[in-house]
Amino acid sequence: MLEQDKEIKVVGCAKNGKEALKLCEQFRPDVVLMDMEMPICDGIEGTRLIKTKFNNTKVVILTVFNDEDRIKKCIELWRRWLYAQRYRSGEVNIDC
Repeated sequence: MLEQDKEIKVVGCAKNGKEALKLCEQFRPDVVLMDMEMPICDGIEGTRLIKTKFNNTKVVILTVFNDEDRIKKCIELWRRWLYAQRYRSGEVNIDC
């Protein structure tokens, strides 16, 4: 479906988060659509791996499940990434 849009170029399709990381290493995409529920390395861990190595790559996590615990893990992952971004840019000050 996405491939039909002339402004979107689909460069790969991964079966799990580790494969998604390898595709990111190969193609350096702007955006990754990540399924939350995958074998071997789920979307939460795959997103963590990608964002650790490719900070500028945007990841959109998709799910058909209504699992509150997993959704909370996604939100926590986003919060940690956002905090790290602000810390690196000097927007966050830590007083000891």
